[in-house]
Amino acid sequence: LEQWAHDARAVMDAVGSQRTAVFALAPTALEAVVFATTYPDRVAALVVVNGMARMLWAPDFPLGVSREFMETFRRV
Repeated sequence: LEQWAHDARAVMDAVGSQRTAVFALAPTALEAVVFATTYPDRVAALVVVNGMARMLWAPDFPLGVSREFMETFRRV
């Protein structure tokens, strides 16, 4: 995730962008949050649509998915 944030900053530098608004849909929400917290001076706004605080099952989050499912999903 940190490398993704560094890469995004490098792209901004390459095109001469000092600040940007970051718009992230659910699959990229985590990357967007990492970028915004790593480079807060480069982010004018952060919009996350359908982001989740957690995906994995836990006793206090029964709607979450199992680790086995996530491993299968990751291999696809």
